[in-house]
Amino acid sequence: MNKVIETLCLNGPNAGIHKLELDYTQEQEDEAKTKLEVNYEGTIYAGWCRDCTTLVPKGSEAYTKNVDGLGKLQVDVFHKHCLYG
Repeated sequence: MNKVIETLCLNGPNAGIHKLELDYTQEQEDEAKTKLEVNYEGTIYAGWCRDCTTLVPKGSEAYTKNVDGLGKLQVDVFHKHCLYG
């Protein structure tokens, strides 16, 4: 099933958040998010923020989705305030 996702372009004249259609399952999305999780001193974090490179506490995370060069779903985690400023 095609889903409309938000993706973040960091470079070039069209930098910003864009929408595109991508075909993936909820299971694939959940698996990608789980791979980002970090267990630090017994606390599970959503992962490392791609903007400020600090750990993102669960509940304050925002995700962008994109496809890598092989057409596979790629998920990045940010603090909500880093992504939406």
